[in-house]
Parts: sequence; structure tokens; C-alpha cells
Amino acid sequence: MRADIDRSFDLTERLEGVRLMIGVACSLNIRLFQLGFFGSSTFCDSRDEIYVTQPKGFKNPIFPEYVYKLKQDLCGLKQAPYGWYRKLTEFLTEHGFERGNANKTMFVLKRDMNLLIVQTFDHNIVFGSTRNELAFNFVEMMKRKFEMVMVGEMTYCLGLQIKQTNGGIYISQESAAKNILRKLEVQMNRESQTPMGTDLRMSRSEHEERADAELYEEMMSGLLQLTATRPDISFSVGVCARYLEDPRMSHFHAARRILTYVKGTTSLGLFYSKDTNQSLASFCDSDWAGNRDDGKSISGGCLMMGNNLISWYSKKQRYIARSTGEAQIDAFGNCYTQLVWIKQLLFDYGIVVPSISIFSDKPDCINALKDITHHELDKHIDIRHHVVQELIANKTIKMSYVSSENQIAKLFTKPLNFISFSNFKNSIGMCDH
Repeated sequence: MRADIDRSFDLTERLEGVRLMIGVACSLNIRLFQLGFFGSSTFCDSRDEIYVTQPKGFKNPIFPEYVYKLKQDLCGLKQAPYGWYRKLTEFLTEHGFERGNANKTMFVLKRDMNLLIVQTFDHNIVFGSTRNELAFNFVEMMKRKFEMVMVGEMTYCLGLQIKQTNGGIYISQESAAKNILRKLEVQMNRESQTPMGTDLRMSRSEHEERADAELYEEMMSGLLQLTATRPDISFSVGVCARYLEDPRMSHFHAARRILTYVKGTTSLGLFYSKDTNQSLASFCDSDWAGNRDDGKSISGGCLMMGNNLISWYSKKQRYIARSTGEAQIDAFGNCYTQLVWIKQLLFDYGIVVPSISIFSDKPDCINALKDITHHELDKHIDIRHHVVQELIANKTIKMSYVSSENQIAKLFTKPLNFISFSNFKNSIGMCDH
């Protein structure tokens, strides 16, 4: 019996990878297209010895106890997606494509100074090239091998609405936002200019009235879905999601305010400009003891490729920091792991980034990281301190100072007033289409 008979293979790319693909396409002035496969073309000859029982209504009356041996993978078989992926990989590599090392669902073909990008999503392929002839030849090559249809320009991917223009690419979740609001029947009593008030400090309260846990979970599920293109609500949704187990009325009202804000900004999304470059820069911040329940700090940050936002994060730290310095060093640790992964993804595209800038508004922390003398720190902080120091010494990253007024990472660590919130939104490329 196969050891992986109960395991599934999912050919899906992470959203950071999708946004990076769009960012790379803009930097190279590539227009993205989409191919769709018919179901029958994805079935491939089974290389494994697999048996299935006779289907009901079609049993052989002479040999009812017999089973069928599969010659071809069936739809629904847990090994079938991997068989299709293996078939596609072998075909593309035979024709000169290189599979990504960090992203196994991405393939690149290099011809002279031109590039053809192929990204696989289940039974769909997104592709684009710096040379139209390469893209045309790729479509013809795929049609000769598989039953497929040319969908046209990419307009939808993994729940994201995509609009391509001469100036760049706009992504949003407007339809998803409207569906969520309609389902939850959110009434627009008044417009919220920000998703969370600056005076709100949420915490657990055993004496407060309990909220409808099922409704609260439904609200959080919808809001978490929207964070794929809405970094402006990432922090506030993350705070509210901490209280899913036992929501109270204060938590419910906070989540409702986010929905009210979303209802007034359903068309808001991210714009990826073609007027950009391929340099990487990260903004990193922390809110010391930002969680009132356990005293843990909040790490937040975002990564930009040129002028375009690729990834962001807002999460509670695992350990309690004894000072703002320790909280910031822990935040740097979260930041560099994401930077290294994005740098590896870019290498798959043939883009080499020699050094990455990390911006912080805490000069004391920057100086401490550049100082090679030993500091008394907790073990987990000490390890991250040494790792970041080594990256600085190797010139893999460069620590730079940014003023608090320009520290856009604050968008992911604390509630902001309307002016700061609006400025930071504009800085990361959020706009209406």
C-alpha cells in the first residue's frame, strides 16, 4: 500500500508570490496572460500501481469481488494533482524551461536577453514575456501538447481582481468585499475614516457581555480573506482575530467598525506601477508591550520592490520583550526571514539583489546592531541579534534610519489618526481604480 495514499498535493502559489510576479512583470513591462486547461488534458498515465473498487451500478456480476487497476489518474484521486504537475514539469523542462528553486510552481525560459515567465495555478497557467514572439510560441507549443483554451489577459487569480493598464497593474477584491458585506448585512450608519480608533485598547474581559461567537467568526473569516489586497486593515483585523475563542461586545463593535470602513472603501486596492525598479527595501517597526493581555509586543513591517508593495505582516511576538530595543530586534528577525525568502524568489526570475535596505525609526537599535560588542540579552533575542549582525557584516542588508513621520510600518503595529493613516496608505500604493 502506498504510504501517501491519504495525502493531497495542492498546486497553489502563496499570495506573496503572486504579488511578486505582478511586481516583476511591472518592472520588466510585461503584460500577463492566462491559459486554461480542459479537465481531460490533465489526466496522465499512472506510474503507480493503484486499484479502485468497482463503482456502484457497474459491478461485474461474474466477478463482483474484483477491483480495477488504473491505467490513468482519475479526477479526485489524491495522487492525481501531483501526476499532472509531474507531467507538466517534464514537458516544460524538456523545452528549455528552468523550474524555480524557491518557488516550485514557477518556470522561466531565457532566450538571449529576453525572459518568459510561466506560473502554474492548478489547471491554469499565467504567463508573460518581454518579447511577444516568445509568448506566442509558448501558446502554440502548449496547444500541441494539451487540450486548452487561451483565456486572454489575466483578469482574475486566486480571488484577486486584476486590471492591467499601460501604466501598471491594479489588484483588488471589490467583488469579494461586496459579497461579504451583503452576506453580513452591514448597515452604513456612518462612515468610518479609519478601521480602528486611536484610543481603542482591546483586551479580554470576563465581566463583559458575550457576543455571538458564530457571527463574530463569520465576520473575521470575511475580513481575513480581504487582507490579501488590503494591508490597511491587516493590523486591526489581526487584533480582533485574537478574540475568536471568546468574543465580547467590545470586540464585536471593533470588528463592525472595520466592516463599516470597508463598506466605504470597497474599490480600494493596490496599484503596481511600471515606473519602478527592482531594488528591495523593507520598513520594520514594533509596538513594545502592545498586547494588554500578556504584555507581548507587536511586530509589523512591509517589503517594497521599487515603488510597489510585495508583502507585509502584523503579528504578536512569541516572547515578552524587556525593552523597546529587544522588541525591535525581534521585529528585525521577522523582517529578515521574509527578506531572504523574497530574495530567493527573485533569483528564480534571474534578478540578483546585492543588498537590501531595512528602515527603522529607532536609531538606538540600529546602532546596537552595528555594534559588534556583546550585549546581555535573552537567548532568543541574542540569536536574532547575531543573525542580523552577520547579515549586516556580509552586506546582505543595510540598516537605515527613517523618521517616524515616514515610517510606513506603523500602519501594521498600532492604530493611527486619519492623516497619518491616509499618508501611509498612499505611500504603499493603495488607491481606487
